[in-house]
Amino acid sequence: MKSQHSNPERTCLVNGLLGAVERMICLMLLSAVLLAGMCRYPEAAEISVEPEPSGDLVFITIEGELVAGDEKKFAQVALQNDMAIVVLNSPGGSTLAGVEIGKAIRLKGFFTYVPADTVCASACGHIWLAGVQRYMEESSKVGFHASFIQENGVNRETGVGNALVGAYLNSLGLSEYAIAYISSASPDSMTWLTLQDAESVGIDVKIANETAPATDRRRTASPSNDEEIVVVPLEPPSGQVVQGTPPVVTAPPVDNSQIAMSHIQGADIFGHDLPGMPLKNVSAAQCEEACMSDRRCKAFTFNTRHAVCFLKSDGERVFRNPNAFAGYRIYLESRLRRSTITIMERTDYPGNDYREIRDVGFGECSDSCEKDDICRAFTYMARRKSCWLKSATSSPVETKTTISGRKD
Repeated sequence: MKSQHSNPERTCLVNGLLGAVERMICLMLLSAVLLAGMCRYPEAAEISVEPEPSGDLVFITIEGELVAGDEKKFAQVALQNDMAIVVLNSPGGSTLAGVEIGKAIRLKGFFTYVPADTVCASACGHIWLAGVQRYMEESSKVGFHASFIQENGVNRETGVGNALVGAYLNSLGLSEYAIAYISSASPDSMTWLTLQDAESVGIDVKIANETAPATDRRRTASPSNDEEIVVVPLEPPSGQVVQGTPPVVTAPPVDNSQIAMSHIQGADIFGHDLPGMPLKNVSAAQCEEACMSDRRCKAFTFNTRHAVCFLKSDGERVFRNPNAFAGYRIYLESRLRRSTITIMERTDYPGNDYREIRDVGFGECSDSCEKDDICRAFTYMARRKSCWLKSATSSPVETKTTISGRKD
């Protein structure tokens, strides 16, 4: 296929033992060029090849939505090249295509890269993980969620797909924490990888524009201008073989129920309730046990006042609540945002209203108060989707229809 990328911008001055690879990473940093013309996704992924001028290695670019059969197109390209960096720009698509492309990348010992301001999500994220060295930019977006199928227009998580992905990720040598993290988001949401998350769960990733030492900056001339290029000497991770077969799978796919829980006393993890909640007339121990035995459950909140349990598909925001006890899978730690708000169920703080916000959810109501220096408390009525911000607190009054929060 015809390449979209111009050669003049890819001219780099390279010296050293790993000259071919250095050239490739140098070119890789020119992500603005790689993004030219990417305005819409075609029906199937476009797989294009562009040799580096010396001919020692190539860019293999995958753009667009992955469909069945793309893995065969990629295999034909991969078989013809010994050294390559796979550049990714895709919202995802076929799980099987993503897994098979990833296997080919690991078998060939290729590197993977997501350019700046580019999305690589779902099945594309699985491909990116296969690189023996994984690169991204600070503005790259690499996302993951559980495998799913569509039934009557509804996304439904599929155990077969998750088992396939779990075995594949295990074959890449990823830890059980990394695998659980990658599969933690529901089909209708997305876990966007951060460097902090990557470090905490053991996913090796490098920021391309931060890997070159200052002494490796050189001048190079192109036909149109002079520009400074960063040349990055690249080495494979310690103990990892660049060329060869992937590790043999020696364990079954990790089950989320095997991942340990952390606990927070006096806390409520907001939102993301699983269907059928709450579980009534249970103890805190039974609530946690129910979460541990349900692979969909990533967190829980137990209300000690009413003996009810809320199992949750994810966890993001943690409120203070003296009548609650919360737990979460340990890989969620870096994603949890602890609010300064203490919430009180079935409570109103009468008076002191200075602003009413209509047609909002509880989270938006709480955020509005938390970000406003004037606000000291709020009361929210779910039935009307109304939020009242208050400049001061008053003596709480018990109600049946409102929930309130105060800044401590």
